[in-house]
Amino acid sequence: EQTAYTAQGDVVISSFTTEGVFQWTKRLGGSNYSGGNSVTTDSNSNVIVTGYVKGDADLNGNATSTDGGAETASSTYQNNDIFLSSFTSTGTYKWSKRLGGAGADFGLSVTTDNSNNVIVTGYVVGAADLNGDGDSNDGGTEATSSYAGTSEPFISSFTTEGVYQWSQRLGAASGAGRSIITDSSDNIIVTGEVSGDADLNGDGSTDSSGAESALGYGGNDIFVTSFSSAGTFKWSQRLGGSDASGWPAEDIGYSVARDANDTIYNRASVW
Repeated sequence: EQTAYTAQGDVVISSFTTEGVFQWTKRLGGSNYSGGNSVTTDSNSNVIVTGYVKGDADLNGNATSTDGGAETASSTYQNNDIFLSSFTSTGTYKWSKRLGGAGADFGLSVTTDNSNNVIVTGYVVGAADLNGDGDSNDGGTEATSSYAGTSEPFISSFTTEGVYQWSQRLGAASGAGRSIITDSSDNIIVTGEVSGDADLNGDGSTDSSGAESALGYGGNDIFVTSFSSAGTFKWSQRLGGSDASGWPAEDIGYSVARDANDTIYNRASVW
């Protein structure tokens, strides 16, 4: 087993057979905080994991953080960063991406679709690299939004080989994407929480009414938003309210699922 990189936490991926027999393991991380938050597979049995790293980090599992590329914390990355790492079913490294900026950014959930595209969600703070090219100055979804939330949900899509396709940045005063899935038509559904008026369609504004309006809500609210496989907005819903005591409600969407008929189910907490 690999030596730990730090006492502050590393990312571990372990594979077992259907009978529980150990097959392989990978340890990722560096000299700072690291954590794995979500793992998924595609139809070719490739394994994709997301989470966060800080500073230079081993993202391919070879016990070094000096291979360049996504492993290097360039001047763009100055805090926790989102990572994506892909391995084959036998643990052979394929590719990795680092996303984020100067703020504390976290990858919280990852999924794949029928074409084996990889889609990740979580949250970013301020200007953030959402395509994995090593900088956060490409404009569009990478730029700090006009509402400049303390944290904002994002969605980024990559091909099965790690080629960037598109990204969406949602947000409000604060928010996070906590769970993401695809349906049988490769539509993407994400849930999490937002506070206040919120951009839930990725158009850069919070004035589209409907679920974007915080009227009648308070504190954090649950959101469920759907985009097509190409990143085109489809629909959104806001759930939650204000606590009867007058305190702001803390309503959070933690998990989203679907059945064989593509009916969407949301697990959340309301308070």
